[in-house]
Amino acid sequence: MTESGTVISAEGGFASVRIMRRASCASCGGCGMADGEPYFDAECENPLGAMTGDAVTVAIPERSGLIAALLLFVLPVCLAALGLYLGSALLSSDGWALALCLVFLTAGYGAASFFDRALKRSRKITPKIIHVMRPSDSRVED
Repeated sequence: MTESGTVISAEGGFASVRIMRRASCASCGGCGMADGEPYFDAECENPLGAMTGDAVTVAIPERSGLIAALLLFVLPVCLAALGLYLGSALLSSDGWALALCLVFLTAGYGAASFFDRALKRSRKITPKIIHVMRPSDSRVED
């Protein structure tokens, strides 16, 4: 998937790109943008040397939304269900079942945070700037 945006800051090999909400964004939620927010800022690889103020096209890996959803929602909920099952099946106590559910839910969010950092370091889901149009490029000479 590609999106257009404007570089709001650039340092080293990365740039922060502001991407405006489009009408098609309403139901997706892949970027994590809350309802009513007009834009989101994405940290992108900047191999083309885009500078602040440049209009850019950003390639966003298709699987990044799926991976984020799995990490943030599915993993903790599955672990919470496992804790609930283990507490009720093995310990036959509602109190212990609830306690194990909360412990496993917390562990799920901890694991999600760990995997998120590991994925960011591997750069497999990091958006990348693939085209730059500098403000000077749009001038027409007479």
